[in-house]
Amino acid sequence: MFVRISTFKFPNQTKADAFSELYKNTLMEKYIKNTKIIKLFSFRPGEGKVTGIAFYKSLKDYELTESEIKEEVSNLIKSLDGYVEWQSGEVFSKWEKK
Repeated sequence: MFVRISTFKFPNQTKADAFSELYKNTLMEKYIKNTKIIKLFSFRPGEGKVTGIAFYKSLKDYELTESEIKEEVSNLIKSLDGYVEWQSGEVFSKWEKK
């Protein structure tokens, strides 16, 4: 399993909230249908930030998806005066309570 964590930072919470709504209403459905993401969590920690955690079956699936969406997401972020920090890597440990 491969994971990508993205932290989007904006000058204020209003722009972070605007990004969240635009993402939910314009891009999310597209990515659900057209990418290799198997699970996605997004949350707003406050202070003008939005964080997304995406899970993929493999590094290859991650690379295919990133090449498809990175520019589109980056352009949306820039339009709201924000920037993004991308972190990704292979999952080496997993625990789930069932």
